Amino acid sequence: MNPAAHADVLRSLYPRVLAKTLGFTRSLPDAEDAVHYAIERALKSWPESGTPDSPEAWLMTVAGNSFRDRLRRGR
Repeated sequence: MNPAAHADVLRSLYPRVLAKTLGFTRSLPDAEDAVHYAIERALKSWPESGTPDSPEAWLMTVAGNSFRDRLRRGR
């Protein structure tokens, strides 16, 4: 998949991933930060490793881990 196709996938998944992330962060700024981090990671790793079988699940995992890491660090 080329970078433009990755961007299209990410663009289409963004609203749903943001809504789900907001469900567990309970904070729009925290959810946005976590999802933006996940998208940044996807744009770096997907061109090299390929698009995962479930891009939405991949983004949710990375966003959730990012949020939990920020909580542990005390923001």
